[in-house]
Amino acid sequence: MAAEADFRIQTYSWQKLKLLVAYRSDSLVVVLRGFAGPRTAEIARLDWGEMNLDGKLIEVKAKMAKTPARRLVPIVPNLVA
Repeated sequence: MAAEADFRIQTYSWQKLKLLVAYRSDSLVVVLRGFAGPRTAEIARLDWGEMNLDGKLIEVKAKMAKTPARRLVPIVPNLVA
């Protein structure tokens, strides 16, 4: 069995994320994954109607998610910028 340390979530610094966005054609996916965290498949199924910019939430409906539950993902200030 692997040690618990092997399962730590890793994050990118804003500098590394900026480089990824500059050199990838799917920069919207990179930014959403980097600052909000939905899975790539969930992002592919999103519609702009699920993004509540005023309420600063992204709704991941149960039919679009890996799990059978609806999720609200916060839109953080970095994502807005």
